[in-house]
Amino acid sequence: MELCHTKEGVRCFINHSGKINVGRKGRAKVQEVLEYVRKKMPSLVDEKNGRIHLGEFRTDRLLYVTSEEFIDFFEHVISSVLILEAFRKMKNGKDVQRE
Repeated sequence: MELCHTKEGVRCFINHSGKINVGRKGRAKVQEVLEYVRKKMPSLVDEKNGRIHLGEFRTDRLLYVTSEEFIDFFEHVISSVLILEAFRKMKNGKDVQRE
């Protein structure tokens, strides 16, 4: 997983580039991955930077696993992993449960 973090003031943003491998077929096109994620869960795609937004944290205070920031981050990570795995299965021609 290729992650990127950027810092703006007291905020640190955690994003995923959208680059993933799809088995022996090699790497998927980032734009195709982002379109799939956008279709499944639009709130995950940061339209400003064209990346999958996983979360943001304030750097001027302690982070707790019970904090809203951490809970949102963890939910986004789990959601993105499930969506990206469904994308891989789709690209490899395996049965993917349709919504």
